[in-house]
Amino acid sequence: MGQSFCRKAAGLLTPLLPKPGVNAGVAAVASGAVHARAGQRYRRRARGVTLIELMVTIAVLAVLAAAAAPNFKSFLHNSRLSADATRLFADLELARSEAARRNTTVTVCPLGAGNTCSDDWTLPRIVFVDADNDGVYANTEELVRNSDPLQATTEVTAANLGATPDRVRMRSTGSSSTPTASWKFCERSSTEAGQTVSMTGSGRPSTQLQSTCP
Repeated sequence: MGQSFCRKAAGLLTPLLPKPGVNAGVAAVASGAVHARAGQRYRRRARGVTLIELMVTIAVLAVLAAAAAPNFKSFLHNSRLSADATRLFADLELARSEAARRNTTVTVCPLGAGNTCSDDWTLPRIVFVDADNDGVYANTEELVRNSDPLQATTEVTAANLGATPDRVRMRSTGSSSTPTASWKFCERSSTEAGQTVSMTGSGRPSTQLQSTCP
């Protein structure tokens, strides 16, 4: 009787148990669906940029470049003139300090042919001890500095240099032989503002950032 009861119980439970292979089939279908959705997402990500999007991007970049070009040109203009004006300012300051330190006169001048001081202030300058005050750099005289040349597009207009337009002499007292001298730096073929280096009555140089050109 016990065995008969077990067989009947097993018969009743048999319809409730999953058939072999059913769960495996469902899992396979679910797995395939997941892979399909992943493949769709991948294809959506990898579709790239359309021609219209590319054209819009190029147009925006062109507008930004056109707006930035004038400012960049002005930045380069100011940078070039500032570099040249700053170098002259530094030469005058060095001559003034060296004159006081050495207790003698120190000369700043553009170097022309034959080591002679020139009134063309676009030429490379030298700072030296002109012991005989003849405006000529001799091998026996001490060279303090060889200054770098100006930018190729820079023009310099010197004014109020008096009887010695080819040089400036800094005395040991700090004063200058040309206390009201000035040098205007402009860019060739440009009407943009330039820079001016000038000297006070005591011989101390100063820089004016905005000067009318030409």
